[in-house]
Amino acid sequence: MLVNDQPVTVAAVKALAPLLLEVHGQSEHVELLEPSAQMDLLDQFAESKTCWTRLPISTPPPGLQHDLEQLSENEQDRLRRVDMLSFQVKELDQPGSPG
Repeated sequence: MLVNDQPVTVAAVKALAPLLLEVHGQSEHVELLEPSAQMDLLDQFAESKTCWTRLPISTPPPGLQHDLEQLSENEQDRLRRVDMLSFQVKELDQPGSPG
């Protein structure tokens, strides 16, 4: 491989690759698929050191767990209500039932 018309090792190319916007080769699109590279490009475009607060992907936003639990409880309540109403409809549809 050549960099500025000088032969370089694969290790040197790998070290340089993240610094380049255009990596020419079979996997040139790989760098642009990395979220950190995308954020760096956006920061550079916006002329900002950091536009976004960078949190580890494994850290959910605050309150997300509570929201998820609340939605789960609401879904369980809804399913119980559907079950009860289905039971009541069956009871009313049976011959000889009051109503």
